[in-house]
Amino acid sequence: SKRIGIGYRSFGSCTSLKRIVIPLNVQLLSTNHQIFDSCDQLNSILITGGVSKILASFTLEKWKNEINAEMKRINSILPKIKRGSKTSRIQEWMESVHFKIDRYKLEHNRVVKEAMSLLEMALWKAKLEEDGSTTKKRKRRALSRVNCGAAAVITNVCSYLTIFDVQK
Repeated sequence: SKRIGIGYRSFGSCTSLKRIVIPLNVQLLSTNHQIFDSCDQLNSILITGGVSKILASFTLEKWKNEINAEMKRINSILPKIKRGSKTSRIQEWMESVHFKIDRYKLEHNRVVKEAMSLLEMALWKAKLEEDGSTTKKRKRRALSRVNCGAAAVITNVCSYLTIFDVQK
């Protein structure tokens, strides 16, 4: 794939540049290119792209709030960054936001997989109860469920599922 980036000192003479909107792409800025180092008035960066969609997919508000706070953090420190250091600080910030998003994506996937496993066990339990199995088979299945640790999970999950079981 082709690498896209902002060229050397692209905004070097834009001393009155105050705000930029930029995609979250850690390869976009090269710290040795001094892209924003002369932009003394730069005090606001907004990340664009699929970040909002990613945040909306996260299950925990804590994660959303933490990433939003990290995305806003740059705007509080930009005015204080000394001339010649803005590009490197912006790059570090982008890497930090990117890292947190990736970390929470992995955690989100783990939580979703765990929830799917719990639901699968609950459905297995419901199927066992509706199955007209012999007593011997039911005891053997119940013993298997206890041995795998699913008994506690099934008890807790099934109570939520039966709330919606209006037709019985």
